[in-house]
This record gives sequence, C-alpha cells and structure tokens, in this order.
Amino acid sequence: MIRIVAVDDEPPALRRVGKLLETIEDVRVCGLFDKPTAFLEHVLTDPEPIDLALLDMDMPTLHGLELARRLRACRPDIHIAFLTAYEEFARDAFDVEALDYLLKPVTEDDLYRTIERFERRTGRAAADNEAASPGRGLSVQRFGSFAVVTETGEHVRFRNSKAKELLAYLHHHRGKPVSKAQIMEEL
Repeated sequence: MIRIVAVDDEPPALRRVGKLLETIEDVRVCGLFDKPTAFLEHVLTDPEPIDLALLDMDMPTLHGLELARRLRACRPDIHIAFLTAYEEFARDAFDVEALDYLLKPVTEDDLYRTIERFERRTGRAAADNEAASPGRGLSVQRFGSFAVVTETGEHVRFRNSKAKELLAYLHHHRGKPVSKAQIMEEL
C-alpha cells in the first residue's frame, strides 16, 4: 500500500487528484491539503508514514520548491512529485530530487506512471510481489459469479449471501477504508 498526500492551493484540482488516486489499486490517500503550511504542520506532528507527496508549484504562501526543501529537511524518506501548470520549474524540481514532474491537467495515466516510478525507485513492487506469493491456498474469482476457491479447487461456502456480498464488496475496494454506513447503504 502506497500512502500518498497531495498539496494544491486550487480546491478543484486537489479534489480531482484525490478522486483519481482513489481509483488506483494499492494507493491510500492520507491527506489532501490546500495550504502548504497545514501540510508541513501535519508532517511534523502526525507520526503516520507518508510515501509520496504530490506538490503544486505556484502557491501563494509557500512555493512548491521551498515546500519540497523543507520537507526534505525534516522527512527525507518522503518521495516528491510535482503537479503544476508551469513548465519553467521542471529543471529546479530535480534539484530537490523530484520523482516526477506532471503538467496539469493530470490524468490517471500520469499518476500510474508516477506510482510505477515510485515502485521502481523504492523496490516496493518486487517486495510486495514476494510477500504476496507464498500462496495461502485461496484465490478469488471475479469473472462470472464471485467465488473464493481453495488450493485444491474447492469452493468456499458462505453462511449466507450477505457474507459473500460483503467479502466481494471489500475485495473490490482492495483494502481502502470504507465506512460502515457506506457498506450498509450499498449492500
């Protein structure tokens, strides 16, 4: 699971990036900040780990490059990518070891490419695949009717259809948080 935050002073652009990130498997959005100072305060006070920060460049209170420098000083483990409408800052972005430089409007493909770069740089994809491969003996079939099958080919039986629906619903959300109210409404 890759934990990502985004910082952009334009609320519509920030919401768009948040929605795009929510559609990507194995990504958890840990925060959307419209003020760079609020993001810095969050980073300094919240112990929750962040893997990747998506930063806007041109913000009124703190420029994205300066925000990246401050972030590097206090949390060098966080990778940085820029989301901006300005091409002229691209060269400077790599001075702060930016992972990527995306021009707005950002697309889902742009975000996939950035996440793939993050995985390659950190070796995260290979480590996740190795951790997932020991084979617990279960597989999920999602084409046709939803089914859980053991290693020996036996179908897992559910007490009732609601338990099966709940498992299918949670499997579809791939570990992303879903509220109890949302589950009850949709099931």
